[in-house]
Formats: sequence, structure tokens, C-alpha cells
Amino acid sequence: MVKVGFVVLEAVLSPLCDPQEPLYSQLVGVNGEDEQQLRRVVREVVRPYYESFDSWSKGIISNSVLYFARADELPAAACFDALPIPFDLPQDLKKFCLCLQEELGIEKKGFEMSACEYSDDLGLVHRLRRSNRG
Repeated sequence: MVKVGFVVLEAVLSPLCDPQEPLYSQLVGVNGEDEQQLRRVVREVVRPYYESFDSWSKGIISNSVLYFARADELPAAACFDALPIPFDLPQDLKKFCLCLQEELGIEKKGFEMSACEYSDDLGLVHRLRRSNRG
């Protein structure tokens, strides 16, 4: 089974959580319902952070993003509202996850929902590693 979890999404979204100035001022004005604004934020803020992970960690992150983009129902623990992001995320969280998938360049090739096991084990996050590339 492939382990997926909201804790992994929290980890990859961490650059958006409690940002410092001047990023905070830029993010506070974002309309999360505006797809173009949302895509720009993911492309400019989240993607560079995602790209800093090694290939194994990107696989864990990708599986979790794909899981949330395709889940019929989000697990109760998937509380996007609890994330300290300075703008409101879209009401349709699948739309947000699809945006993440597309802007992070995550391919769905070979992904099987039936092979996923949901877990919010922090061990998933603790195993994520940043690459040594500068």
C-alpha cells in the first residue's frame, strides 16, 4: 500500500503558512476563488519548495496530492481551514488539489486510488528529505 496523508500536504504547503513580510502582504490579498491568482501563488511560492525535495520525497508528496485531487470525500483530518494561510482557499478543495497537481507538474501515470492507505502518521513527514542541490 502507498501511504498518503494530509500531513504531507501540510508539509508541502508550509511556505504559505505564517509567512513573513513581504510575502505575507502579497498573500493576504489573494482571492483563493480566482484560479489564476491561486495558480500564480502555487507556481511562485509552493513549486520552488516542492522542487527542493529529493525524488523519493516528491513521490510521497505527489501521491498525497493525487489522492486528495481524486478522493470522493476528504478525510475528517483534512482540515484545510486549520492551516495558517493568509488567504481563504477555494470552497472546492478538489479544485485546489487539482491546481497543485497541475502547477507542481505531478503526473497521474500509474497512480491507483485503490493502492492508497490514508494515514496522518507524522512519520510520513519526518521521512521527507530535501535534495542537496543548490
